[in-house]
Amino acid sequence: MLSREQFIRQQIEAGVKLHAHDGVWWQEMEPFFYKPAVEVDAVRTFEQRPARMRALLGYSHAVEPGCPTNRTWRYMCYDNPPGVKYSLDRLSRNRRSSVRRGLSRNEVHRITNLEDWVQDLQEIVITAVGRTGYGLPPEYYVKHFDRWMRRTLQLFKLPGREWWGTFHGGKLVAYCYGYQIDDIALLDTAKVHTDFLEHYTYDAVLFTLMEYLINEQGCRTIFAGGWTPDKEPLVEFKKKHNFQIVEMPAFLRLTPLGRIGLAAKRALTG
Repeated sequence: MLSREQFIRQQIEAGVKLHAHDGVWWQEMEPFFYKPAVEVDAVRTFEQRPARMRALLGYSHAVEPGCPTNRTWRYMCYDNPPGVKYSLDRLSRNRRSSVRRGLSRNEVHRITNLEDWVQDLQEIVITAVGRTGYGLPPEYYVKHFDRWMRRTLQLFKLPGREWWGTFHGGKLVAYCYGYQIDDIALLDTAKVHTDFLEHYTYDAVLFTLMEYLINEQGCRTIFAGGWTPDKEPLVEFKKKHNFQIVEMPAFLRLTPLGRIGLAAKRALTG
């Protein structure tokens, strides 16, 4: 578990571009465009913003209740009832069966040394991209393997981060990475080797990580990524683990230069 201060310090030490302004730490998401370093943190519209000379294209943030808003962000979110332990009883009968199968066919535990599993990690990422279409092209993880793995290991070594894996026959076949800030957890990445989907590998690691975060770390809310229409299969899977689509009022500010840049990007990418 991390405090916000620890998280910010780690991000700065890892080379993430951050600056403090109007009582908020802002992170550069794209060149000259910012969001709060903890994305789900709500701020006061117009009263809190990044430094003007840094956010030359604009900024975006969730807003506090009663503040002006012009956007809605949608997240997959699980709120645990106060005082209730997380267990298989929280799941539907079919999902309980899937988790039990996953736990009986695989081993699930925290990854303590990612360097032992770099080849397995590469296979997972490449097969996941081929199956889902999300991520960099598969050849990137071969051609630029050293660069990608160096950055991944740097992230892995940050204190207080959670890396959990599903192991089948001594092989890493699924993993989930996230971090908890105070009583809120953000699941950043989860990937599964396509050849092992039939062994319920993601059910096993997601349930085990949620059980740990809630029951042992006192986590209240878990965010598992944003919702977009093109990710419906993944959304439906998360719903079966009791995640719900939560709408969060937000505010987007694009400068004139930012609007020109957005129009040019849309023209180039469609």
